Amino acid sequence: MNRSSVQIINISSTDKMKRELKSHCADVNAMAWAPHTASHLCTVGEDGFAYIWDLLSLEEKNGITQPYLQYHASEPIKNVCW
Repeated sequence: MNRSSVQIINISSTDKMKRELKSHCADVNAMAWAPHTASHLCTVGEDGFAYIWDLLSLEEKNGITQPYLQYHASEPIKNVCW
């Protein structure tokens, strides 16, 4: 809440592997896991972006995590559902 990044924590692992998704420029409003795969996640935010993340192939450029796909709306996006 009130953050522009999303932290993913694997609670089924003993090492509690953590990843941080950093591409939004404003607060993230919602997120949803894909119903067809455990490695895809969608996040939406106040910046008007909807990002699809592929957690199996994350890339970083200049400290910013790159999403698999993106969409930009002219208004903030408040909710997401697959």
